Amino acid sequence: MQLIKVASALFALASVVSAAPHHPKIAKKTPGASYIPGAYTVEFETTGSSFADPAASFMQSLGKEHPKYATNPPVKGTQIKNKLFNGMTLHLGDNHSPVELANMKNVKRVYPVKINRRPTAVRTKATPLAPGNDVTPHEMTGVGATHRSGHFGKGVKIAVIDTGVYWKHPALGGCFGPGCRISFGTDLVGDAYDADAVVPVLTPDSDPMDNCSSDSHGTHTTGIIAADARGITQTGFKPFADFVGVAPEATIGHYRIFGCNGNNGDDVMANAIFRAYADGAQIISISIGEASAAADESLTPHAIELVKKAGVHVVVSAGNDGAGGLYTIGDPSLSPSSYSVASIDNHAAVGSAFTGPDNAVYIYGPASSGGWSTPIKSQIFQADVNDGCAANTYPGAAGKVLLVRYNGQCKSSAICGSAAKQGATGCLIYNVGGIAGNPAVPSGSVDGGTGERLLKSLKANPAGVFTFSNSQGLGDLPTAGTASDFTSYGTDIELNFKPDIAGVGGSIYSTVSPHAAEVGHSDVAYLVLSGTSMACPYVAGSLALLLEQRGSLSVDQGKALLQNSAKPAQIYNTTLVETPVRVGAGLVQIDRAIASQTLVTPSFLALNDTKHTKKNYRLRVKNTGKKSVTYTLSHVGSALATGIAAGNDMPLPLINYTPDYATVKFSNQKVTLGAGKSADVTVSFTAPKGANPKLLPFYGGYIKVASPVETISVPYQGVVGDFSKAKMIVENSPVALTNGVKDADGNPITANAILNATAGIDVELVLAQSTRMVMVEVLAAGAHIPGTTLSNSLGVLVPAKVADKNAPYTFTVAAIRPNQPRNVQNDGQGNHVSYALPWYGLVTPAPAPGAMDTPRQHGNNTVQYSVPAGKYQVRFSALRHFGDATKASDYETVLSPVFQVVY
Repeated sequence: MQLIKVASALFALASVVSAAPHHPKIAKKTPGASYIPGAYTVEFETTGSSFADPAASFMQSLGKEHPKYATNPPVKGTQIKNKLFNGMTLHLGDNHSPVELANMKNVKRVYPVKINRRPTAVRTKATPLAPGNDVTPHEMTGVGATHRSGHFGKGVKIAVIDTGVYWKHPALGGCFGPGCRISFGTDLVGDAYDADAVVPVLTPDSDPMDNCSSDSHGTHTTGIIAADARGITQTGFKPFADFVGVAPEATIGHYRIFGCNGNNGDDVMANAIFRAYADGAQIISISIGEASAAADESLTPHAIELVKKAGVHVVVSAGNDGAGGLYTIGDPSLSPSSYSVASIDNHAAVGSAFTGPDNAVYIYGPASSGGWSTPIKSQIFQADVNDGCAANTYPGAAGKVLLVRYNGQCKSSAICGSAAKQGATGCLIYNVGGIAGNPAVPSGSVDGGTGERLLKSLKANPAGVFTFSNSQGLGDLPTAGTASDFTSYGTDIELNFKPDIAGVGGSIYSTVSPHAAEVGHSDVAYLVLSGTSMACPYVAGSLALLLEQRGSLSVDQGKALLQNSAKPAQIYNTTLVETPVRVGAGLVQIDRAIASQTLVTPSFLALNDTKHTKKNYRLRVKNTGKKSVTYTLSHVGSALATGIAAGNDMPLPLINYTPDYATVKFSNQKVTLGAGKSADVTVSFTAPKGANPKLLPFYGGYIKVASPVETISVPYQGVVGDFSKAKMIVENSPVALTNGVKDADGNPITANAILNATAGIDVELVLAQSTRMVMVEVLAAGAHIPGTTLSNSLGVLVPAKVADKNAPYTFTVAAIRPNQPRNVQNDGQGNHVSYALPWYGLVTPAPAPGAMDTPRQHGNNTVQYSVPAGKYQVRFSALRHFGDATKASDYETVLSPVFQVVY
């Protein structure tokens, strides 16, 4: 009886506290991201050419209205002041409220400061050697043809926003400032800056130099655009082969927004965007992103929209979480005005090489512990194909290089350590990416395809002798021209069209700092890195070539020209066309975009699901040439992409592709247009009849508009079925973690389990789909009423804070989040297998129904309390796609078994 009284009192308190509505001037949270506690960027009403600065008067007024700030004033952070935005970041400390800022005079909006994770690249795959020395993908994209016509981006200003740049690199010009290739930009943060500090310390200066980060991410991305490595003989900087970037004659700026280590704040990234705009940049390249659910209200997307209206093209990487399957694209590339860039694999890659007895050459990845620094000749001993670790013995490996198929049974350090104990001359693991290896023996890795080649060689000649070394070679990529395995899939939870286009980001050879070269075991300041981080600057540089020859273009015009002229990709090792959900309009073809005499708008079609697909869509075809042209319209379908399997709530990491296509009809299949004339064509779509609507597959393809001169493509994508019926919370999965309350061994609890809240209770949230709102509530046993949510609970579960500052999207304040990314079967750079909610009995009042944001979302709980010992249930609730957050029926709810809490 006592428990019931306490529960009733707590629920009554929750109802009272939750009634406060969200303040309209406070931006809602970014999808799933972490925040700098107590940090807010205040946007003032005053902008324009006068550059009025209300900051000083604002601070005086803040102290008068709230005396606590007079005696303990906020710490000032980033200040932004230009024609588009006027504001400043304040760190308020523990006793803070964003409402206090939002209610101040002359405040337009308040933005909580999101933490952006430091960008990372993907190491290149190992590949067989090929003749030639072209380390660039320029012949794949029309960049080579454009260079041969004498155009290298001259007169176009490009700003790179990244980790800083080692501008002393001779391939980047060797100097910084007016007259140099990298002629403008700044360091907005300083070496020691880290957004995860209690109060991040900004020590900006005018030099964006970086020679302290381990991967030199910003130098690599800058080199993709601007490098000219021809004829360099300087020790430590002589490249494997001469090469140039996409737009080496463009005027380059770099804005450093990361310290040597750690993450950055959204206010800093937005400041860089505004600074680049103020410095006259026409193109901004941003190879940074977070896992996301939908475009959000944070400061960076707002900055992108503002500079877009001012005519600045912002190019953003789509993300490297393709191993998670559908809906893994990142933000801010989801911003409507950004060019969201997917990745295609290069034609070849540079890497360490060894040769076989038949003179075949193989590229391998040296382990971080080191490869064959001293050349050796050795036979290869093949372990059993199912042996990833064995009994730590490999009979017959003595005096030979051990070849093992990686299968996850144990780490490479253990495998190679065992090889060393057997007297092996080396350790080579196939079917894997980069490895740590073991310093006791030279170690390296090759991918599955290269492993198969080695096995065939050994079968034909078991006693064959191989020559191992760290010498460099250039190898063909068998996946050339196809989507990189890491590139993130669209779409967002509203089924908007993203990504927009693809660049080449798989296995890119570019500049790095001497420090990063040393970390990467390279004798020269160049590395091969992969990622949409690399594809993004490739498209930014291509856009510069377009602007150089076509002159000033609006963002909509530039995006349309790139998408119209792009080349659809094929799925690796098939004849099927890749889905636009993965590569957008396809691989950029800049020579075609420059020469184009046709413009078709809109340049993409997002059809949504079959429940929301419109009866007809209109395309406008414009002849921008000087002669009359007859166009013929046709359709090429892309493979049906099914990312869900029956009996498995977790979307698949590997998409099932089938040749099932939509039926497309045109109001006119032929259109004749005079010079400068345009006409509208109506297009209708019927989804593939063989598709299973319960599995919500993506269909798509390309509308072709062909003339005797050129063929224009308009990509489209849609979902078969009712997207609002997608399973939101993982309850059944044969391979992934499942949602629920777990026992001490990590297994789902059974009814009436006894759990010790003092020791901590394991609660796991596993989302099958990204969602506009998710929450985890605690209920008295039996209090749940079917068909309801956001009521009858004791409050939202308060998880324990996780010590790891980089823990994935940890629910640090309360188990409630708007715009939360989904979970995945395999951990990625931005998406993760589950959200851990370690619980010690604390709850906080639930929000009012439909409240998409609450004060606790900005850093604190006004009220929290421990539930007493007794019987409870946990309720997991996720808002369905297109749902109304105020309607309980629009939430999917999962209820745990009854369990008993003890202390």
